[in-house]
Amino acid sequence: MKRIPVWDLPTRLFHWLLVATFLASWISHELGEIELHFYAGYAMLGLLLFRFCWGFVGSRHARFGDFAPSPGSVIAYLRGSGSPTPGHNPLGALSVITILLLLMTQTVTGLLNADDEGNFGPYHVLLPEGWGDVIGTWHGILFDALLVLLLLHVLAIIYYQLKGKALIGAMLSGFKPSVDGKSPPVSLWRALWVLLVCSAAVSALLYLAPEIETEVYF
Repeated sequence: MKRIPVWDLPTRLFHWLLVATFLASWISHELGEIELHFYAGYAMLGLLLFRFCWGFVGSRHARFGDFAPSPGSVIAYLRGSGSPTPGHNPLGALSVITILLLLMTQTVTGLLNADDEGNFGPYHVLLPEGWGDVIGTWHGILFDALLVLLLLHVLAIIYYQLKGKALIGAMLSGFKPSVDGKSPPVSLWRALWVLLVCSAAVSALLYLAPEIETEVYF
């Protein structure tokens, strides 16, 4: 019988591209390449918009309705019950959704940032005077929180790898060992249309940003 993948191609590509844009954003900021930092953030925003849309119109196991955890399902999983879906287990789903929401908050605060280091987001002028620096402070705090959460995420993946659950391989191939998806992936054309709409939305957001003559921003 033909195996059905758990993770479709758009979900897998999103995952690894998100890792790449996060690293690019982090490294560019540490190196003082602020323009690259902003462009990495814009790319991340487009990817996140795609993932949130794909969570409603994508393949079965990419949809939030398939893996979004309830408090009861998390408690039951911690007590030793199995995962109700071939996709994310309840604890992993809680981690993934939290990471996505934090990353989206990071991109939004980046757009509004105006810190004392001279980093100005394209929409910082919409905030009352002084609020841009507050947003910049939270941008840094949330980044530290993200690092902690991502470290726990990586440690959990290593733990499952050592237990024989090849999560990294599954996110590369789409297949989990001894686990089959419950329905075939949807057409890739749908993913391309969603990506096009999300890319256009980010482009429009940047195009419509207020014009500023006295300050440089990216």
